[in-house]
Parts: sequence; C-alpha cells; structure tokens
Amino acid sequence: MALVAAFVFGVLDDLVVSTKLLLTGKLPAAGNLMRQVVEGIAMPLLCPTDDLLIIQTKANQPPVMAHYWEKVWHDDERTQGHRAVGQAGLNAGKLAVTAGGVEQLHRAQKYYNRLRHCGTTTVTNRVPLEEVGVFHLGGLFDVAKLNVHDAELNSRLNLCRMLREFMEQMTASMTPPIASVVPEKRADRA
Repeated sequence: MALVAAFVFGVLDDLVVSTKLLLTGKLPAAGNLMRQVVEGIAMPLLCPTDDLLIIQTKANQPPVMAHYWEKVWHDDERTQGHRAVGQAGLNAGKLAVTAGGVEQLHRAQKYYNRLRHCGTTTVTNRVPLEEVGVFHLGGLFDVAKLNVHDAELNSRLNLCRMLREFMEQMTASMTPPIASVVPEKRADRA
C-alpha cells in the first residue's frame, strides 16, 4: 500500500531532518518535526486494515466508522495527522497495538505539542541562557542547554531502536502489488 510506505518513509525523513535541526540549535523546529514523526508512526498503523475503524467520536452519538486509508486518500479532515494517535488508541484492538505503545505515542505527541506554537517554550529555546539580551538568527547550539539536547538526542536514538520492528510490521501489513501479467507465447505467434 503506497500510503503506508509513504508514511514510513516520511517518519525516517522527518527524523533525520529533525535531528539536523536539533544539532544546529533549532529545537522548536526540530520538536515540531518530531511531532510529525509521532503522527507519522500512528497513521500507517491505521492504513493497512480493511476493517472499519473509528475515525470520530462525539458525545451522545455513535462513533463514525470508515475505512481509514480511503478517508486519508480523499483528504477527509477527520483523518488529519494530529488525530491519528487518538484514533490508534480508539482502534487498538483491531490494529494489534498495545495500550502501552499508544500511551507512548500520546506522551510524545503532548511533549512535542508545546513546540508547535510560539510561546515561552519556543522563545526560551531561541536565545542563549547565559547571554542576556543576545539573540542569534538561524540557530545556535547553546552549551547551557546541553541537558536538553542530550535528552532530545537520546529520545531520537530510542526511537531509532524501535523503528526496525515498526518498519518490518508495516512492510508485512502491505499488500504486494499485482504482478504484471505477461501473456504466454503462443505457438501461432512465432
């Protein structure tokens, strides 16, 4: 399935670019991209199944069920990336994902949400801690924030450790393309 492969590739690409941004001192941009990594892990979990999945819940109404991948393909707003982690939780039983795995995705998404919009978290990560009134355009690796950078790099390394299993699971879930049919050579067409 092309969607699954595209999302998995996106996870790898976003992880590499996020790490590059982190190393250049652009933590808010790196964190925002890591949020897409988290959502990019959740979305391909939802795509391979032909089972109807819950894509929306509202109080006092039955859940909206659909083939997730079809709704993604048609840009249905109910399948936007920021909803995928919650939808993976709602459908965990059908997707054979653990509650612990979904909870990890929830925690990561919540953590990186704080870097999504301008605020005190993004501002404090754009200025050096020990140089009051000094600003650097384009990013700067701040040694005073070494513990933050270490934690972020360790987070990415831990994610890389589980990506192989994730990619194998996603690859196994994809339907192989239909082999092109080569007509047999007929005796009357020599």
